[in-house]
Amino acid sequence: MLDWAEKCGVPVQGVIANGRRSTIDELTEAVATIPGHSFRRGRHGDSFDIVVESEQTITFPCEGVFRNTIAPGLAVAPASSTAIDGSAGPTGVIEWMSFHGHVELMVAIVRKLTTRRGPQVFFADCDGIPWLVLSGDAVPIGPEPWDLNLPDF
Repeated sequence: MLDWAEKCGVPVQGVIANGRRSTIDELTEAVATIPGHSFRRGRHGDSFDIVVESEQTITFPCEGVFRNTIAPGLAVAPASSTAIDGSAGPTGVIEWMSFHGHVELMVAIVRKLTTRRGPQVFFADCDGIPWLVLSGDAVPIGPEPWDLNLPDF
């Protein structure tokens, strides 16, 4: 992965590739420790899905009627959320996982995984460029400086 990161312009000089793939139990533990958020986990054979949502909600204007419509033209939703889909083998080791949602929440989860499994890699977009997270308090390292907010939990 470091070779690919370097080819993508990620500064990897001095980075030691000693991270390991997480298990579904470690991922569940990581999402469970995020304050102010709740989660739901499903498992169907090798596939799994986890939805993480903040307990804080926001109200926003909408057109049409949706499940979260609270009044004509208004809907409510979690202030932050992410959906994680993936596959884990019989021992629970995650073969792959995909996050969709708030990038700050995704970074928080990946940072928590580093405390148990060492440096981790994630892809912040569908462009195939890896970002490295070296520790539980590290700023993600990518091809350009990280300019998004970092989670404070």
